[in-house]
Amino acid sequence: MKNRFIRAIAGVFILISVLLAVYVNENWLWFTGFVGGQPFTIFFY
Repeated sequence: MKNRFIRAIAGVFILISVLLAVYVNENWLWFTGFVGGQPFTIFFY
């Protein structure tokens, strides 16, 4: 349950940052990469 909630929050952040990149400034894609890349850090711990 907790894992689903965290993934949902990450998905919302990614969607918001993509919209911000399209309509505000493309540098928001750095935030998208950061949020999307966080699940891969689990494999290193």
